[in-house]
Amino acid sequence: MPDIHHRLIMNAPREEVFSALTEAVSSLVSEAGAFVRTLDFDRDARAVWRCIDGPSDWLGTEIAIELTGEGPGTVVRFTHRYWKDATDALATCATRWAMLLLGLQTYVAIPEPDDVAI
Repeated sequence: MPDIHHRLIMNAPREEVFSALTEAVSSLVSEAGAFVRTLDFDRDARAVWRCIDGPSDWLGTEIAIELTGEGPGTVVRFTHRYWKDATDALATCATRWAMLLLGLQTYVAIPEPDDVAI
């Protein structure tokens, strides 16, 4: 079975990355018309969801995030696994996940006004 894998470093604390990432995953899953069940959720470290309804290509797939690292650099390992076939839907999904992750990488690296010492 083909899988989507992404790995990148985000320059923000794990708790901030986890919060932003889980919210973004939820949004993209909803946008795709999929429904997921949480299989594993370890705050600020990992989460795994299984698609239980929605687009047929998504059924039975799992979306997983794992975060490691301390301090300002957080290593993000993202997978969307257990696709039945390497279809156009998988290719489109891989692109969407990559765009989402790169956007989040920029988002979490920009300090909020309260974070900047004046």
